[in-house]
Formats: sequence, structure tokens, C-alpha cells
Amino acid sequence: MQFQECFQYYLKVKNGNVYNITDPRTFCTVKELAQHLFNVYNPKLYIEYDIQPKEKTGYLPHLEFTQNIDKLKSLGWKPITDLDDIYKIDLERFEK
Repeated sequence: MQFQECFQYYLKVKNGNVYNITDPRTFCTVKELAQHLFNVYNPKLYIEYDIQPKEKTGYLPHLEFTQNIDKLKSLGWKPITDLDDIYKIDLERFEK
């Protein structure tokens, strides 16, 4: 997304509101995300899970993150980049 496109949405937001910028097509559990990233970027590694009960960790048992993007979509924004492209862009940026 070009700077001008980002800025046009910035001008439309209401002060004090939170806007989630994500793509609902990329919703997955933390476990699914970790497995996907390991498979794509370093398939030689494996993940060992040690999920403790909620009483011990304080975290919810389903370990998912879902975000509602309705407020941002109401301003005209729509997701155009998939999860793999996002990580590719981020990794290229960190390599510089």
C-alpha cells in the first residue's frame, strides 16, 4: 500500500477509536501460524508444544486471535495482501 493510501484512511479515523488492520482470511490459531511459518521458512526445525492449563498460565485455552475489521472497512479500506506476502515483506525489511 502506498503512503498516500494509508494517509487517506488516517484522516478518516475518529480520535480515541481502535482500528484493526488485518485480513480475516489469515485468521488462525497460534499453533497453526507457528507451524505454517516453520514449514515455509525453516522446515528442518520442529515445534515442541508444552501447553499448560489456564489456571497455571492465565491464558485462554484456544490460543486464537481474531480481530474485527468492520470499523476500518466502513472507511473504505480492504485487505489485499495475504499472510505469506506480509511475512515476506517483513523479512525483507528486517534483512536491510
